[in-house]
Amino acid sequence: MPSKVIANVVSASDKLPDFDSSGHLPVGIHTATFPSLSKIVRHNEHRRKMWQQLACFLIDPVVKHKFCAVYVGGGFVSNKPQPTDIDLVLETSSPYGPEAFEAVAPFFVTGLDKIEMIYSVHLQFWMRGAPSGLTDYRVFFQYDRPGSYTHVLNRSRGIVHIDLTEAGTLHLLRRYIRGENTSPVNLAAPLSHRTPADEMEHLQGIKRTLAMMGVNASKPIVISDAEGRIAWVNDCFQQTRGFTLEEARGKRAGQLLQGPATNPTTAGLLRRAVEEGRECACRQINYRKDGSPYVADIILSPLFEGGRLTGFLAVEEDLGSPENSDLLRNARQAAA
Repeated sequence: MPSKVIANVVSASDKLPDFDSSGHLPVGIHTATFPSLSKIVRHNEHRRKMWQQLACFLIDPVVKHKFCAVYVGGGFVSNKPQPTDIDLVLETSSPYGPEAFEAVAPFFVTGLDKIEMIYSVHLQFWMRGAPSGLTDYRVFFQYDRPGSYTHVLNRSRGIVHIDLTEAGTLHLLRRYIRGENTSPVNLAAPLSHRTPADEMEHLQGIKRTLAMMGVNASKPIVISDAEGRIAWVNDCFQQTRGFTLEEARGKRAGQLLQGPATNPTTAGLLRRAVEEGRECACRQINYRKDGSPYVADIILSPLFEGGRLTGFLAVEEDLGSPENSDLLRNARQAAA
C-alpha cells in the first residue's frame, strides 16, 4: 500500500529536505524558491537542460499573468540521473470559474502533448474551489507510478510548491535561460495558421484534457477562434443543446442558438464583443436544435497570447424555460 499522500503544504523552509531512501522528497508539498529547487535538481547536464526548458516555459506571458503558483514533481524532483519529463501543476490566480478556464484554455488549444514535446513538461492545472470529484493533480503527482502501469499506486513522494507572484521571479527565470540555445516558443499560434490535421489534433487535446478536469459534467462550454467561429464544444453542450461538434464547428454561436425570441439588442452586444475582442456578460433566449427555447446567462471571455487575440471561451448557465419571463414578454411586445 502506498503511504499517505498529503495535499497541504508540510514544509515552508527555503531549504528543501534531502531525498529519502527511494530517491524522492519526503511525501507532501514543500514550499521553496527556484534557487533552492535548482540546487537539488541540476546535478548533471541532462537535468540542467531540462531546467532551462522549464524556465523557458514559465516565462510565457500567460503563465506570468494568469497563474499564481507552480507545483513541480515527477522524476525531475528525485535523484534519477535522466528523467524524461517534469510533472508540473499550474495554480490559476482566479478560483474555479470562467476566469480560471480562460487562463487554461490557450494551453489546451496548443495541445498538452505539444507542450510536453517542446518543454519536457507534463502539464496539468489546479483551481481553488474546484468541486469535489475533480482530479487534484497536486495529489496525483505525489504517487510514484511504476513504468507504464499508471493506474498502479506504488510509493509516494513529495513535490515542490513555488510562488510565482514573488518579486524577482521573472528576472530569475530569465537568468536561467540567458545565453542558452533553448528559447521560449509561442504557445498560441492562431488556429487559422494551423493545418487541418494540426487543428484536429489540438482540438482533440482540448476535449481530452477538459474531460479529465470534469468540465464536461458541468456547464455548456464553447471555444471559438478570434473571428467567433466555433472550434470546439464540450459534451454538456452537445447533450443539452442537441448539436454535435461536427454540426457546430465553423459556425458562429448565433447561427446555431439564436431564434425568433432572441433579443436583437442582446445579440448585437455579443457580436460587437467578438468584433472588439472584449468580455461580455448577458442574458438572452436561445434555442436548442429541436427548436425549444431556454433562458441562458452567457459569459464570453476573450483569450489573449502576448497581447494578441487568439479566440474566445463562452460558458452558458441554463436558467430553464422562458415561459412567463420578462425576456419572452419583451420579445413578444417587440414583435407585435
